[in-house]
Amino acid sequence: MDKDQRSSGLEGLGLISPFEKLEALAQGFKLHELIRYNNLRGIALVKDLRTGMEKVYSYSYAKFLEDKGLAKVLSVGLTIEEVTRDRDRKFESVSKSKRDPKAIKAIERAESLLKILKSSDSTQSIKRSSNLDFMKIKNSQGEKPFTDL
Repeated sequence: MDKDQRSSGLEGLGLISPFEKLEALAQGFKLHELIRYNNLRGIALVKDLRTGMEKVYSYSYAKFLEDKGLAKVLSVGLTIEEVTRDRDRKFESVSKSKRDPKAIKAIERAESLLKILKSSDSTQSIKRSSNLDFMKIKNSQGEKPFTDL
């Protein structure tokens, strides 16, 4: 601990990064308000309640923001991988329940269209339908026309 830290009374802020300290000051908080959160270890993924963005902070600072009503702690871990792994699992479970079968079918058709267009061994002709909204694809592999989205 250096002489400046002892004289300022901020010796308890070792785990909170300088950027987090600056952010707290910019938001109008006093650094001594952060001291009671210093014993929390690890990092946290938080959702900023004002902007809706997800950010990674030290768990100490994340808990401070949560207690002030500025953020919600989404997950806590010792490494970035731990924090994001939990988020990825939550995202997968939510996205599986909200999948639209029509959207999946449209994506699968778009992927098959891209495969056809990229393949050099197939003969292709792309014709516009009469209403100019959809494309029909004919190729030597007998792919289904790309018309019923």
